[in-house]
Amino acid sequence: MHGKMPLEGGVDVISVNSLAFKRFLEIAVLLDRTVAVVTDNDGKIAALQSKYADYAGRPKVAILFDPDESFPTLEPQLLKANGRPTIEKILGRAFTSDAELLDYMTSNKADTALKFFATTEDWKVPEYIARAVE
Repeated sequence: MHGKMPLEGGVDVISVNSLAFKRFLEIAVLLDRTVAVVTDNDGKIAALQSKYADYAGRPKVAILFDPDESFPTLEPQLLKANGRPTIEKILGRAFTSDAELLDYMTSNKADTALKFFATTEDWKVPEYIARAVE
């Protein structure tokens, strides 16, 4: 997005799952670190708001997700931001429908991610993710 990897700009990218997640946020707050949590909405905005209620309004903690529950995970978000023609170019294959494309992307997550990472095609990062790297 900015022509370099996050680490080159002093940004650590950490994947945190499940039970360790709240502990990670507690530590970040204690260390006075700026944190951007980028997450799927999983079609349950109210659950996300409840999950992160303890961090709402903290100046150095941003919880970022798309508020549209009809785009619950990264794959539909990429389709929403880019459209099928762009993604077909990136993946190097055609699909008969958005549903078929999404089925392929969700069944081939690693391959899809690598194609996005390696492509020379212009593509858009979903808005809530772009806000994390501003």
